[in-house]
Amino acid sequence: MFAWLLLLLLVQRQMYTALNGDRADAPDVVIMVTDGAANEDRALTVPYAVQLRIEGTYIVTASVGTLPDLLMLHGIASPPTERTVFAALQGSQLLDFRDRLFMATCDGTPSVVHNGRI
Repeated sequence: MFAWLLLLLLVQRQMYTALNGDRADAPDVVIMVTDGAANEDRALTVPYAVQLRIEGTYIVTASVGTLPDLLMLHGIASPPTERTVFAALQGSQLLDFRDRLFMATCDGTPSVVHNGRI
């Protein structure tokens, strides 16, 4: 399994950089789709996700599987987590979340943090 902490580190250090096309006028959004079970770096993952959110990244988590670690997913996702945490038993159920996912990431409401501001 790909470590969640490593994913978050890649987001901060490689994806959202000017060299890789990051734009100051566009919010940084991460949609993390996982089987919902972290098995590495558990003690560091949530604090690092919180730091990433403080720095302005909006994080949505979506799990597919029967045993999601909902506490961890809620800790990683941006608040309010009732809008940013999705759990499905099967991949096909993610289609049911499509509209909610769009609203959580693309509706332009003040819940999306941009450059450290709400």
